[in-house]
Amino acid sequence: MARMGVGAGVSARELHAVVADRMSEAELVRYFLGGAGGAPLTGARFNSFGGGSSGATANRVTAEDVVAVGLLNVTIPGTAALALVEGSLGRDVAVELAQIPTDVDLGSPAAAELLAAESPASHVWRLLEG
Repeated sequence: MARMGVGAGVSARELHAVVADRMSEAELVRYFLGGAGGAPLTGARFNSFGGGSSGATANRVTAEDVVAVGLLNVTIPGTAALALVEGSLGRDVAVELAQIPTDVDLGSPAAAELLAAESPASHVWRLLEG
């Protein structure tokens, strides 16, 4: 499967092919709801873990966000976690995140524009790749 994400170069056609694959539905159900008596995978909690991104934490990387990323089985080194939560990296990311609208449907043409080469989302990607 192709690597997905900002900067990964996945086209809408490729993404649609993955989503339309008949195995995708079964895999998504297993991932989010569990299956055959199993519990949902920890990554299923990524979006709902902690306090969310509203109010005082909107557009900021918090310690809860670092834990949520861990639920996806991604390790953020300690120095990077501290830079995101307490340092200038986190402040730089927050400036870019504040420029990304949160009311755009991911399936809309407007979503592709939000991932353009010089978009705030791409700037965040480059900051995190750092």
